[in-house]
Amino acid sequence: WLGFALTRGSVTRLNSMIVKAFLSENISAVGVPPFPRWLKSGGRGGRLTRHAIDDVRAVLRCGLTPVLHG
Repeated sequence: WLGFALTRGSVTRLNSMIVKAFLSENISAVGVPPFPRWLKSGGRGGRLTRHAIDDVRAVLRCGLTPVLHG
């Protein structure tokens, strides 16, 4: 789990940098972390078993730009 936690920290920092870049260009961006709302089964080539597309749609309806990572 340490590798998972380290990777999660890295992608979270990268997401923050990307959101800041959008904001500096006056684009109303917000980070939308996929963990733990998106789940996939079956390893590589598996299927989504749960998703958070409604979260993304809600952000878009608010006029914001979602920035996903993970």
